[in-house]
Amino acid sequence: MFGRKKKLVIGAPTTPSFARKYVPVPGAQNELPPPIKWKTETSVGHFGRDAHLMSIDESLQSYWVTKDGWERLALLGRLYFLCDYFLKDLGRTDKIANAHRAGAVQGLYVTVIDKLCKAFDCTVNLLPQMLEECWGRILTPHGHEIDTQLTNIGGIPTVAKYLTDAKREKYRVRFAGGRAEMRDRNDLSNWVVADTTAIGWTYHPSITDQMMEPGYAGFGLSMSRDFYCAHHRGGFDEKNFFHSSYLAGGAVLCTGTWLIQGGLVKAIKNDSGHYQPTIEHLANVIETLMMHGIQPATVKVTAVAYSWSDIHGNRGTTDLVLDGARLLARRSEEQTWRRRAHFNQVNIADRDTPKGATVATPTKALPLNGGLPGAPQPPPIPPRR
Repeated sequence: MFGRKKKLVIGAPTTPSFARKYVPVPGAQNELPPPIKWKTETSVGHFGRDAHLMSIDESLQSYWVTKDGWERLALLGRLYFLCDYFLKDLGRTDKIANAHRAGAVQGLYVTVIDKLCKAFDCTVNLLPQMLEECWGRILTPHGHEIDTQLTNIGGIPTVAKYLTDAKREKYRVRFAGGRAEMRDRNDLSNWVVADTTAIGWTYHPSITDQMMEPGYAGFGLSMSRDFYCAHHRGGFDEKNFFHSSYLAGGAVLCTGTWLIQGGLVKAIKNDSGHYQPTIEHLANVIETLMMHGIQPATVKVTAVAYSWSDIHGNRGTTDLVLDGARLLARRSEEQTWRRRAHFNQVNIADRDTPKGATVATPTKALPLNGGLPGAPQPPPIPPRR
């Protein structure tokens, strides 16, 4: 549904894309498969279970253990992203085994989509927008203003370089055996061990500030859980490469900088002025790295000042440094999801408010129709423009 274009392998509803009302998704089951049944359906001979499949196992187990509606909704989102990535990248490892597992994963995927549509009371066509607003991060007013300088309304930005789908592929990062690989910039058909020191960044000579920490490089994590990494360029009159460049100003799961040495992801940081992701969006990065077999405790996480708050709601005034495991344990799945959704919707409301007007900060912006046990029914998310 996001990133590299592909068609959902489910029957498309006939309801217009602008319709809000839930329509059952063809092929969906009433409930997700129990963990024991799931493992039986996805066991293939002597083949083991890679980190990605085990992430699905763990999330499904957690879904069945908890009865809380909000927690289940958060886990449904995680299962959506896991299944979506699994199905579009079947050839990464264990090609034969994954080909046999595809049917079971597809069945789980369709049922997860149906449950998400029911929870948000929307059609499958509107679901990508809901996922963007509740799991992702939208370009901030600051980022949009920078990118559209000297641009006519409706025109293509010239200050910032926006990548097309084809050009974005040049900068995609893949993982093999827990190590990151990038395309050789001199030979795009060749993959090499990733090292962010070789990527770097460039500021206009008149700017003496440091764009990124030494050895770090910028990254973008798309809504389809694809990582991209490129040489950033800023301070020039045109063709700057910002965090918004990767997805052409579209929604992301997170952006920032990271340190990769010898293919090992050492550290991540949410220092992106264009998207200003919160600490909760960094959880998207750690979850994606875990999917590729990377242990969260081995990754240093830095949440920049004001992107995080303590248990009393006080915003941080300095950077918060912790490892990926502590980040995930910092708040429950449900709390992380609700905070991420809330702050993104504040961002949307801020971006859609005319200059000089007062921003109406949403206090409860999670649109559920009572389709999950124990879930309250707050007002709907403000419509995107």
